[in-house]
Amino acid sequence: MPKPNYNNLVKRVNANVKQKPASVDEKVTRERVVSIWSDLDRTAQDKLTDRNTGVISKATMYTIQNTGRISSTNALILGESLNFDPSYLAGLTSENCGYNEAAAQQFIEVGGFAREPEKAAKKLQLMKKEADQRKIEAAERSVEKPVYTQYQAPQQPEAAPINTPITPEISRDYLHSLADALYVRAQYLPHAMEDLRQLFAFLLYTRWDLAEAIK
Repeated sequence: MPKPNYNNLVKRVNANVKQKPASVDEKVTRERVVSIWSDLDRTAQDKLTDRNTGVISKATMYTIQNTGRISSTNALILGESLNFDPSYLAGLTSENCGYNEAAAQQFIEVGGFAREPEKAAKKLQLMKKEADQRKIEAAERSVEKPVYTQYQAPQQPEAAPINTPITPEISRDYLHSLADALYVRAQYLPHAMEDLRQLFAFLLYTRWDLAEAIK
């Protein structure tokens, strides 16, 4: 059985294949998918439907098993993941000869599911931008608000020693997350790069030790 890279499988299929209804006989598709799924142990099922590393959602699997309707992309994804001919899952053939590139290509050609090369490249580019945007949003959500402590002025005026913290206490973890978020945003938003420069300038002036820590 082939062992696909789950992180790239969904991206590759969606970029090159049009998502269209593929079931020829919904009753047949339903029976076959239900049988295949019930033969898997819980660990294998959870791996396929994991929210972060899986290839298909639990909701989609539930729909396929209850309605027998499977899309072209899901037939290919499940076929490659479980070593089943996508044409068999869609009810186009009566026997499962396993998954291979020839079987996948035949399924795509017979159904007319292939994207034009130019459109496939644009789709892949769009998917990459969407993935980057999700990373930005996740980084922003992970940044917690800093905890500020009230500054106590010295009783007698005196020059503060070099590297003495004169700013509210900010954790290294917070600065790491903030710097990572700004770095990702800077690739798409011009003003984010300026924010990143100001962050380092601020740290170099006030907290050299933290500035060095997040380089």
